[in-house]
Amino acid sequence: MLSHFNLIANIFQFIAPHGSPLCGDDVVLCFLPLYHIYGLNVILNPVLTLGGTLVLVPRFNVPQLLSLIVDERVTMMPTVPPALNALCQAAEQGQFPSKHCLRWVKSGAAPLPSGLARRFTSLTDVLVCQGYGMTEASPVTHVGYLEPELYRPESIGQPLVQTECRVMDEAGNEAARGEPGELVMRGPQFMLGYWKEPEASAEALREGWYWSGDIVSRDERDFYYVLDRRKEMIKYKGFPVAPAEVEALLLEHPAVRDCGVVARADACTGEIPVAFVVLREAFIECKKLEEELCEFVAQRLTPYKQPREIRFVDTVPRTASGKILRRELRKVLT
Repeated sequence: MLSHFNLIANIFQFIAPHGSPLCGDDVVLCFLPLYHIYGLNVILNPVLTLGGTLVLVPRFNVPQLLSLIVDERVTMMPTVPPALNALCQAAEQGQFPSKHCLRWVKSGAAPLPSGLARRFTSLTDVLVCQGYGMTEASPVTHVGYLEPELYRPESIGQPLVQTECRVMDEAGNEAARGEPGELVMRGPQFMLGYWKEPEASAEALREGWYWSGDIVSRDERDFYYVLDRRKEMIKYKGFPVAPAEVEALLLEHPAVRDCGVVARADACTGEIPVAFVVLREAFIECKKLEEELCEFVAQRLTPYKQPREIRFVDTVPRTASGKILRRELRKVLT
């Protein structure tokens, strides 16, 4: 339940000094659905409030977007990681226009693989600003920066004004900087509770603090990094495996166009990581490639984080905002 005050407060938190780089001179190209909080209160309402220009398209279509970026002299575009990945692949194929006014793109709604942002920028000269939030927060709590000295596309940035944050370990104590823990927050943008769900509301809202369920760390300069959802963490022999970390690495392999990682129950280890992989057109699924992908992860991460099984699929199911529908992938395993 979001009040009018929650929504309006978050708009002004978002466009305040040290908030979003969005400004009234921006021409914003938006393919996000406006029924989703990202399209509604991160793009539509702030752009209208600032007096910017909004170019709406009904759905994500790479050729159309690349044409509009030039024709409408677009300066900013909100996106989600799967869409950014598709744009990156178009740039690799020489389809991204060389003459454009696009200064930056915003990535949100799902974890952004660290290498993807820098790869996109190296191909297009367009900066990537990552943000973070959830519907319960109207939705923004953190934003990144474009200034060179503060530019960290792999980070979700710093908290918005009037947003207090804690990182809590499993013992209920505040975690040291650099250590993982659950992100706990409070501020004027947080919901009143869940509609007709008093137990869920009491679990999420405790003594005025919202417990996000997301595992993060923060550095010495108060930049935050999302590791994964607590409920989506895979426990392999008691060791935590973050699906988003494995997915980010798999996306760096030249054969992988898209992927999703989920847990499968295992009698010996508790759970094992299983990766669903969409291949690029030039590659053919085979046992050798499956072994290569597992080894690719094992060489770059702690070996226990490597997928114990690779399943090649045509698509990875996602929500309209780009989040992986892990429950749909888990159904395939049952």
